[in-house]
Parts: sequence; structure tokens; C-alpha cells
Amino acid sequence: MKIQLQQILRALPVLRAWLGGGNDAPRFRPSLAYKLNLLAKELDEHLVAYQDAVRQVLRQNAVQVTEDGFSFVHEDGTADQAAIARAEQALRELAETEVELHHAVRLTLQDLEDTGIRLSVPELDAVIGWLVK
Repeated sequence: MKIQLQQILRALPVLRAWLGGGNDAPRFRPSLAYKLNLLAKELDEHLVAYQDAVRQVLRQNAVQVTEDGFSFVHEDGTADQAAIARAEQALRELAETEVELHHAVRLTLQDLEDTGIRLSVPELDAVIGWLVK
């Protein structure tokens, strides 16, 4: 299954909340919990690669790179609008990049209801279509 990196970024907080443990965590069937755990680990790997790519884009387009981060401001205090636009475009393209998931899981709404999961509309929007069918 292919998924865009931006979908991973939106879904990871929801998935982490489900797998967070504790008394409030939903109780999935063991086989489903195992598959979700594998998926979460795979998504984390993509997240690390994404974060590295973001840093590379910022480094390539920044006016100045310091220990504190990346600056898009010249010494005279003016922002380098062209560099900002290049970085924003590259970051949009990066977020739209599709990656292949090897541990794809498809949950049904019934699976969520059976575990007692309650989702807000934004949370459902983050997982509907690719994780929840």
C-alpha cells in the first residue's frame, strides 16, 4: 500500500494514542494489536527519514545555518523571500511523496467500536481511507 508522508504525519499521533498503553488505552484483539504495532514502527522509520529530509531542505535553502537552527533573514534584517518560497515548495513536495507500507493494516469502523475508541472528526479524518475503511 502506498501512502503520502503527510498522511503519516497526521495519523501518527492518533495511532500512538491507541498504542500508548495504560488503563485508558483501547484493547485490540492480539493479532490486530501486533499488526498495529508493526505499522507504528514502520511509520516511525518513515518519520525519521522525513525529518532528515526536512533538515536537508532547510539547510540547502537557508541564508544562515547555526546551532540554533536555520535562518532565512539576511544580516540587514530582511527576509529572503525567494529562499523561503523555495523551501516551502520543496517541503510541500516532500510531504506529498508517496512511500510504500509493508505492514499495512485496514481497520473497520466496527473494529474501532469494538475496542471502545472514540474519535474526533479531525482524528477520523487523519486515518480514514487508508487505515480505517
